[in-house]
Amino acid sequence: MNWHYLYTFIQSNCMELLVVYCLCRKTFSLKKIALVCTCGNLITHPIVFFGFLSSGLSILNAVLWAELFAPAAEGLIYRRYLKQRPLYYFMFVSLVANIVSWQFGPVFTYLFFWR
Repeated sequence: MNWHYLYTFIQSNCMELLVVYCLCRKTFSLKKIALVCTCGNLITHPIVFFGFLSSGLSILNAVLWAELFAPAAEGLIYRRYLKQRPLYYFMFVSLVANIVSWQFGPVFTYLFFWR
């Protein structure tokens, strides 16, 4: 098992879960948010990590396609299973969650492993 990937997944999922919870807590329970967010990440994270980022594309192209794919796919997953809000709301939630994960993930990895 690749422990680096497991750490990356857990870290990313926790950050995204926090954002999704903050933006959806008035409508949905923590249990439902955690289930849908984690399942969404279980689907999209391996595709981003092992698909786009390992595809041989330049890093800029790989990141661009990965960061277009993940929020769109997760937004559709949120809409499919949470349903009580419009699609544009879940696309916004997913975009914010992925931006937070993308921007703060490397910072936390650095602080945890390199300091």
